[in-house]
Amino acid sequence: MYCKFRVYFVFTLIFVATISSAQDSSGMHMIARISSTGLPTDVYTNSEIGYLCARQSTLKIMNLSNPYNPQLISNFPLGTSWANHCDVGETTCMVANGNDGIRAIDMSEFTRPTQTTLFSLNAFVSDVACILPCVFAATYQRGIVIVSYEHPNNPTEIGRLAINGEAFSARWRDGLLYVACGDGGLTIADVNNPAAPTQLSRLQTPGHAYVLALYDNYCYIANGSSGVQIINVTNPVAPRIVGVVPNRGLANHIVVFEQHLYVTYYGGGVAVYDLSDPLHPHITGWYNYGGSTVTITAWRNFALSSNTSGYYDIFNCSDAIVPVEEKKNIALPQDASLNFYPNPFNSSTTVRFDLPHREQVSVFVTDALGRRVTTLCNEVLQPGSHQLHLSGNQSLSASGEYYITMKAKDYSISKKAVYVK
Repeated sequence: MYCKFRVYFVFTLIFVATISSAQDSSGMHMIARISSTGLPTDVYTNSEIGYLCARQSTLKIMNLSNPYNPQLISNFPLGTSWANHCDVGETTCMVANGNDGIRAIDMSEFTRPTQTTLFSLNAFVSDVACILPCVFAATYQRGIVIVSYEHPNNPTEIGRLAINGEAFSARWRDGLLYVACGDGGLTIADVNNPAAPTQLSRLQTPGHAYVLALYDNYCYIANGSSGVQIINVTNPVAPRIVGVVPNRGLANHIVVFEQHLYVTYYGGGVAVYDLSDPLHPHITGWYNYGGSTVTITAWRNFALSSNTSGYYDIFNCSDAIVPVEEKKNIALPQDASLNFYPNPFNSSTTVRFDLPHREQVSVFVTDALGRRVTTLCNEVLQPGSHQLHLSGNQSLSASGEYYITMKAKDYSISKKAVYVK
């Protein structure tokens, strides 16, 4: 295996030297602050690259390799509508652009992002989950709208999932879609066939379900004044509330990274919780500077949040977290690998793969002609061993030879699988 390195041309230094002191903090230290020309909304990191959204403003693409001195790579205008959330695939950034719809941006060259399409859904788009060639869009008026980007320059609406309430956020895992539905709680749907999604369950949660995150057999939902609800989703047909994360205010946004839960609170700053015991998260760090934080993301030992004061803040969380490999005392794999068993298979096969580094990974299935049949995974994963399940009955139309491929930025591994119906 070989590595390629991309050179970033830095246009502007936007590190703000004057950093506010926390009124109440432990384990988290603010180390940099980035100004915004609009109201900051979503933040997303993919390795050392940050994507910073703002309402009625621009998408900032940042080099975060040195978090103490973040550098602006480029700006991309997002129009006059609200940019609520973005999700990044291999070379494409999808933006939930409010009333404008889904904005697809080609990120092949970070210094020159280019809009591919702007696809209207005749609804307010609040979130997107990208499992290319499909994008699952959470909307206020139309539930979940499923769009195919099989032809990137000509996206097509192929399916829709009606829900109870407004769809605020959506997360995909192993062929299932988890949706935070505001006053409608949590909805779980089978989307192995994107053209005909099937609702499996709906669970009413206390408060207002804003954003969710998945970890192990649990779903964590930021429920405003009701805190972060812990839901056991081992059986997606019958999810159940099993606990609540200790509350520090109005829980607004959450993300899970390397066995830690990061939460933003209106009026309560940000906090980090250890998930060694997923049922009983233990707070290990917080930073409260009196303002209201909006969203948060994490990478390495750092966190990046947006706030209503017009800034994006970067925190060093080293004192609040312990590396997962130290906790588990597990040696990380040296090379990437892909295997599955059984093969040939009838009903299903288990796909196992190893990653030596944290990286964006896509695992998908193609037929003998090279046509993509289904996507099992398309997200940033941590180093270590992972496993997915391929259901032949749900995903494959006929018996025959298929190819399971694991693709990252610097390598691609493909192996033949035989399905016997």
